[in-house]
Amino acid sequence: MEETPRELNWVKVRAECTIRSMFTKLRHEIEGDVSGRDERLSESQKSNGVIFSVDDTDDGTFAVYRKGPGLAGSVSLGVIGDSIKAIDAIGAEIMVATIGMNDNGRCMLRVPKADSSGRITGYCEIETWRFRKKTMESLFFWY
Repeated sequence: MEETPRELNWVKVRAECTIRSMFTKLRHEIEGDVSGRDERLSESQKSNGVIFSVDDTDDGTFAVYRKGPGLAGSVSLGVIGDSIKAIDAIGAEIMVATIGMNDNGRCMLRVPKADSSGRITGYCEIETWRFRKKTMESLFFWY
């Protein structure tokens, strides 16, 4: 359980908690994920030319690619307004997140929660690794 600080310069923390700073953090972490996934390719996958890469699309977007014979796929991530969006190769939105400071003084991603009809009922704070898992898992581990 995370402990709430007794004192915190919350104005400084919140001012540094921006969509751009979180996007940059995600970019660096995803580069590590891509390197880690490439290291764990099977010999068969390697001999078939499977490889993952991260490429900049422009200043506000980048894409992660899976390349190989018959295995092409991608996930694009970008800052759209006050959100970070992840979109698959056919243009479908995988996940969208905003940012905010939680009650423990940490900058967090916030993803919408919806009821069974699709109506947004609130937001859930998640760690960056969970966002990366939800957006990259099917690209990294296809079956």
